[in-house]
Amino acid sequence: MGNLNQTFAQVDANSAVYAAAGELPVEQRFIQIAQAAGLIDFFAARGLSADQQRACLADKAKIEAIANNSSTQAEQLG
Repeated sequence: MGNLNQTFAQVDANSAVYAAAGELPVEQRFIQIAQAAGLIDFFAARGLSADQQRACLADKAKIEAIANNSSTQAEQLG
């Protein structure tokens, strides 16, 4: 639970960064959010390299596919 509390504390402390990230292009937005939340370091410590994370978080096609799938499922499930 300690890691979760630490993550939420970091999220709360960086709310202005998240707001600013919303103005960035999609390819940069989620990288900025993950960095501000400390998630890049968190997952790097668990074996997922920072480069792998950034590549995933910058993949606009996959981001759009996830968003579209989520919208479709939300509509189907009501």
